[in-house]
Amino acid sequence: MSSIAFGDDSSETLTVGVPTDRCPIFYQDAQTGEIIGIGVDLMRAAAEEAGYAPTFVALSEPTLKEALDNAKYDVVMPFGSAVDSASGRPTIVSDNFFQT
Repeated sequence: MSSIAFGDDSSETLTVGVPTDRCPIFYQDAQTGEIIGIGVDLMRAAAEEAGYAPTFVALSEPTLKEALDNAKYDVVMPFGSAVDSASGRPTIVSDNFFQT
């Protein structure tokens, strides 16, 4: 992955996989189907500050642990602590942006 300077007009896409049943953090708008919520707002702000253009997609797997094994996601959220994926691969969890 290339580095991006702050303020650079270019950005890289970051695919963020999220469950859509975690209102008010991550959920789908009933009318538009768009993934929205507090988590989307905060992740979008952090990603854009780092030079990424985030795209939020609904997880297709039944569990977060299984989603961690899917290479189509760059990031899977939300996690409160590091866990192993369904296949046993370790994960990295950043410090919390905020506490709820």
